[in-house]
Order: sequence, then C-alpha cells, then structure tokens
Amino acid sequence: MREGWQIRKLGDVCSVRRDSSIHTGMNYVGLEHISSGNGVLVSLADTSGVIGTTNLFNAGDVLYGKLRPYLKKVIVADCDGCCSTEILPIRCNGVILPDFLKYWFLEDGITDKINATCGGCRMPRANMKDVFQFAFAFPSLPEQQRIVDILDQEFAKIDALKANAEKSLQAAKDLFQATLKKELEPKEGWKTQMIGQICIIKSGNSNANNSPSGSLPFVKVGDMNIEGNEVFITCSSRYVDYESNKKGVFPVGSVIFPKRGGAILTNKKRLTATEICCDLNIMGVFPKYDILTPEYLFAFFQGVDMASIYDGAAIPQINNGDISPLRISFPNVQTQKCIVSRLEDLNDKSITLQQNYQKTLTLCDDLKQSLLRKAFIGEL
Repeated sequence: MREGWQIRKLGDVCSVRRDSSIHTGMNYVGLEHISSGNGVLVSLADTSGVIGTTNLFNAGDVLYGKLRPYLKKVIVADCDGCCSTEILPIRCNGVILPDFLKYWFLEDGITDKINATCGGCRMPRANMKDVFQFAFAFPSLPEQQRIVDILDQEFAKIDALKANAEKSLQAAKDLFQATLKKELEPKEGWKTQMIGQICIIKSGNSNANNSPSGSLPFVKVGDMNIEGNEVFITCSSRYVDYESNKKGVFPVGSVIFPKRGGAILTNKKRLTATEICCDLNIMGVFPKYDILTPEYLFAFFQGVDMASIYDGAAIPQINNGDISPLRISFPNVQTQKCIVSRLEDLNDKSITLQQNYQKTLTLCDDLKQSLLRKAFIGEL
C-alpha cells in the first residue's frame, strides 16, 4: 500500500440510508435492473408495478445488492428514486468517492469475504453489519479520482472487447444451428414420420443401486457434463448389476437428455457409446428400425429446444407424450451418414471457435480483476 493511504472500518466512511416505506411515482431499481459484475444499470423502471416497501435513494448513492452477493450487483445512482429492499443505498461521508466504493465491491477478494458473511443456502444474503466492520483502505480524494478514471477507461475498453467476443460467440452458435436446420430440411425422396412411430422412448430407472461387482454404468444428469465437443457418453461415477437392471438398459446409440427440473433448460444431450442405465431424471430415445441411424437422430435432437416442449408445470418435466409427436424427416441411411459427417466437421470447428471466444471472455474478466486488485493496494 502506498504512503498516504488510510485504513478505517467501512462503516466509518459510509452509512446505509434508512428510509423504507411505500413509495409511488418514482424511478425504481430492482436487482433485475443491475448488470452482474460490471457496475452497470441495465434499465430503469418506475414504481407503477411495485408492490410493498422500497428503499429511498439519492443520486450519488451506491446501490449494493445484498441478495446473492456473488452476483456483484452494484451501481452508483445517477438520479433520485427508490429500490428493492434487497438493495442497500449506501451514502459516502465525504472522504471516499462513490465510484471508488463501487469498484471496491466488484473486486473478487472482497466478494469472497462478503459471501462468507451470508446466511441462508437457497437465498444467501450478505450480513451487512459484518461487512461494515471490514477494513477499508483508501487514498486522498484526488488519488481516488485518478484511480476511478483509469478503471473507467480500461473497463470501457475491456467491455467493448467482451461485447465483440460475445457477438462472435453467438454467431458461431447460430451458424451451426442454421446449417443444422438447412441440412435436416426435408427434400425430395425423404420420409417424414413422428418420433414415436420409429423410435422407442423411455425414462430411466430410479431403483438402481450401486454394486461392487456391477459392470453397467449408471448415468445421472451430472455425468453428462462433458467438456469440449464430445457427444458420446461411455462411463459414469456409479456402476450397477446388469441382470438386476436389464429392463432399464439404454442400448448403444441412444440419445439421452434431462427430463425434469432446471436441467431441461440446458439443452444438454448425449449419445450413448455403450449400454447404460440412467436415473429417473433422464429420458432416452433410440431407433426401432435400421432406417434411422443414431447419429442422425442425435443431429435431429440437436435442433430441438427442449425448453419449448416441456409440459409447463412449475417444475419442468418432459414426458413421452411431448417427444412422440415430434416429426423427423430423413433420407436413406447412406445420405444420413453423409449429412452427419458434414455436421460433425462443422460442429468441431464451431466448438473450437466458441472455446476461443470463451477464453477471450475469461481473459477479459481476469484482466478486470487484476486491475481492481492493483487499484486497492495502491499499485495502479
């Protein structure tokens, strides 16, 4: 830390504005209006649709989201208004700049310390009483402004780079989906049938138990997390006895995917490279006849948005009746193999591009954190 910096408790240099009531006819900020991790207000609402109490704030207050603090939702207000009670309006007392405090909240090390104060598992909230006891190091106001100016400039450059990488990442994904759709569009001589007519659709088995001598892989949703462009699943963390579970076996070449809960929204799909048994949260589809190759069937399901077909219950679930009516168009087996080969080649290239763009995004976040760490030890 450079000479001239002070160290005081956070609560000695700022305070929470305590003014909760039912406010109407005002600007409103909720957690959903604050971007995660970059100190930006995405949008500003009004109180017309807000029910219940809100916290009053003024322009220049630091608005910090105490719910799920790992999301790092924090901004400096540029107008007066009110906010969700999950957001704390923090007023600086004159020795620190609001933007300096905002950047302090964005630093990973500080976020880790705040996360350690949280109570609750599903809805963790920062214990701000503890947070305001944290040691807070700061230089003079002119030095703070110099640091803020540097961070503003560098973050703007990094955000521009991230925006380009995110755009390119989405373009790589869209290119594959567009090509997939074009390749699988029905053409002259192709057949079109419902999945239920030419495939077997079945759910996993919830009663399978570990077996010391088991040879049959028992796959859970978590086992489907495969890195890179690998689509085949061959093993798992559990094995079960084959004879006891043979009714629940999915054969080689089955397309499997999550059938319930939030995992549906991931559109995670895999193709089995060996016989497996799955738990009840997984559904599998495999061809009845040799008119359809497993790889072509997998390509078809790559173009199906599973989130769009589940039954709409509070807890998402896909049933056999949601899959059976899906219509698949297909050529002869030899043409299917040619299509799959082209798609696999494009998918490899698309995944490589996506990985490169994702690395760029990660490097951008790492660079921001490096700047923040230097800023708050006086090395910027």
